[in-house]
Amino acid sequence: MIARNANIDLNLLTALDALLEEESVTAAADRLGLSGPAMSRALGRIRRTTGDPVLVRAGRRMVPTPRALEIRAEVRAVLGAARGILAPATPPTRLS
Repeated sequence: MIARNANIDLNLLTALDALLEEESVTAAADRLGLSGPAMSRALGRIRRTTGDPVLVRAGRRMVPTPRALEIRAEVRAVLGAARGILAPATPPTRLS
């Protein structure tokens, strides 16, 4: 059986991290160098993938849902691990 999310776009994790940190589509877009509409589309894809609205309007602000708050630290940790995996290797130090 193939998992429902077998073809997840892992770039959505970067967008999700920015959205959860900034709590603003506009600020998250600026942070990632994207247009507002591009970030809005990413948020829509994140919502469809997770089955959760992630950010909801509260007056003039956007606030994370309980599920978004629950996964915020894990998203940050996964991205940190990915950056570590993709970081250039450091040459071994020579012992004298």
